[in-house]
Amino acid sequence: MGYRRMDKHVLMAIFRRWIHDQSINKIHQEEGFDRKTIRDYIRLFEAKGYRRGQQIVDQDVLDAALEELLPKNSRGRAKRELFVPHRKELIRLVNPDASAEGNENPSDQLEPVKPKTAYRILVAKYDLEVSYETFKLYAREIGLVAKRKRTPTRLESPPGREAQID
Repeated sequence: MGYRRMDKHVLMAIFRRWIHDQSINKIHQEEGFDRKTIRDYIRLFEAKGYRRGQQIVDQDVLDAALEELLPKNSRGRAKRELFVPHRKELIRLVNPDASAEGNENPSDQLEPVKPKTAYRILVAKYDLEVSYETFKLYAREIGLVAKRKRTPTRLESPPGREAQID
């Protein structure tokens, strides 16, 4: 069986069944979690001071206690943090107009590059070991979007009004 994420509602259901004297096997059958997992949570409930058959008085206190018992399923962002010192350079590469506001010399402006090209430049320049997928997550996080080039407007005239000479 695959991994099932434990959320507050499921943990509350396990707690409620345990408080009302259901066996671990019965909770397993009803909730679908492994008996060992249920047993581990029961130990945590007991460590918090709850006992079977106990009447719950304050629901807010119980909610806070159950929230503490939930596993912290957050992953670190260590690789993403490698781009933080290079944020200004990254923005300057992708959108030179946005970073050149205080720059009076137009010859200092660079030609804008696509975000993937900016990723390749930063990885090569600073020898970063970061995947492109991680870069895309960071780019979305900071709102990095390449400006699209304006397409020229084409003026159409009715047939016979203009002549083209080759």
